[in-house]
Amino acid sequence: MTIKVFISDGGIGFVESVVAVINSYDDIEVIGYTHDGFNLLEKLEDTEVDVLLLNMILPNFDGLNVLQKLNEDREKYIRPKHIIIYSVFYKDPLIKKALALGADYFLMLPMNIEYLIQLIKEYGNTHSNHDNKISRPVTAVSDIELILDELGMPTNLKGFIYIREACYVVFLHSDMIQRITTVLYPVIANKFHTTASRVERAIRNAIEVTWSRGNFMAISKLFNGKGKPTNSEFISKIADQLRTKYLK
Repeated sequence: MTIKVFISDGGIGFVESVVAVINSYDDIEVIGYTHDGFNLLEKLEDTEVDVLLLNMILPNFDGLNVLQKLNEDREKYIRPKHIIIYSVFYKDPLIKKALALGADYFLMLPMNIEYLIQLIKEYGNTHSNHDNKISRPVTAVSDIELILDELGMPTNLKGFIYIREACYVVFLHSDMIQRITTVLYPVIANKFHTTASRVERAIRNAIEVTWSRGNFMAISKLFNGKGKPTNSEFISKIADQLRTKYLK
């Protein structure tokens, strides 16, 4: 089955480059694109889309307004099965609101095109979250923070933010833990404007601090009294906890 992708982005050069990459894959096809939110909504009146790539910054109607319209007038528009939003800006309230309105994933510009292709394939081959009982990802992010807080991980550590992001990605895409060095660290580094090695070190440091100064009872319970886990073991354990809760 060919995954039908639609792009809405104000940058003509960006759209052309992404279209060229996506259309080089046999199982993905860009069926259309627009450069502003108003035209996007017009297209969605009669166009079925598997994955919508939506820039949050658009002329006329921005990405947030598009998501709001899709929620307010469900009979007028054919809602894309999945929506990947992206932006050059990262603002927690904006992203959380977009996720609450039905976006499936957020990418920070400049994006890793290989990771984008992976996301398109994974989302394009799954059912819409709006057709099942899966809770919104924004709730999962809050749960990750609660788990880390219970373990006693200081929120002021850079590793706290990186671990939260890593757990969220692995929660959505379990196979990413097998590519923690080659894909996951670089993706997180790209999002937070740092390097993969600094992400790895910050995560390792946060785990070490938590292990030596955190909540011993909570740590022992979650990790079954075993020794200090590696980065991948720590991230995988928390992601598994979330998967048990949301995807059962």
